[in-house]
Amino acid sequence: FFRSMLSAPFYLIYMIAALFMLLGALYDERKDRSVLFWKALPVTDLQTVLAKLVTAAWVAPLVVVACSVVAQIIGLLGITGLIWVRDLGDAWLIWWHSGLLLGAFQLLLGYAIQGLWMLPITGYLLLISVSVPRMALLWALALPIIPIMLEGALFRTSVVSTGIAKHLEPAALPNFLGLDARITPVPSTVTDQLAVLINPDLWIGVVIGAAFLYAAAHVRGISNEL
Repeated sequence: FFRSMLSAPFYLIYMIAALFMLLGALYDERKDRSVLFWKALPVTDLQTVLAKLVTAAWVAPLVVVACSVVAQIIGLLGITGLIWVRDLGDAWLIWWHSGLLLGAFQLLLGYAIQGLWMLPITGYLLLISVSVPRMALLWALALPIIPIMLEGALFRTSVVSTGIAKHLEPAALPNFLGLDARITPVPSTVTDQLAVLINPDLWIGVVIGAAFLYAAAHVRGISNEL
């Protein structure tokens, strides 16, 4: 619980930052016309889109994990100092049973897998970033409403909304948000996290996300400015 409590704020901050990072990744370069400079470099549009994706989905989480681990170490130091001052026992037992190293590994593994799990979301956001003329956030939130409403009206089902909600969940991360009522199972061990890799929903999402990324690269190739 201690490690989870300290890791949760960094996850929430990362999710908000990643949202704006992805929406602005390709939009801002068109807005300030820097896309013309980047296109002059020997880098393809697909490579550029993938670089933006990797930065948001896998590089940024390294900072999140580092901040989480530092926060946990500071918290343990505080508890250790309290135990020593009040002579409450052997403070080193707190470190021995803290699970600090295992927790750090689980965070690294979780974010690595989570990057794949959220690929349809991140790919979609990059496609919005490169496609819309303005108000990218509004477009990103509004567009999914159309297929959700059509599906509900025509078929009385909720496949689209459930799929979106499912891939927004931290399926590969420890349950530091305390959310038990989830669509995906809550991983508690490394084995549970690795099991996400054999979940068909992950690979269906990867295919959908890859299609979004290819579309984003294509749109970037034919659109140089707002």
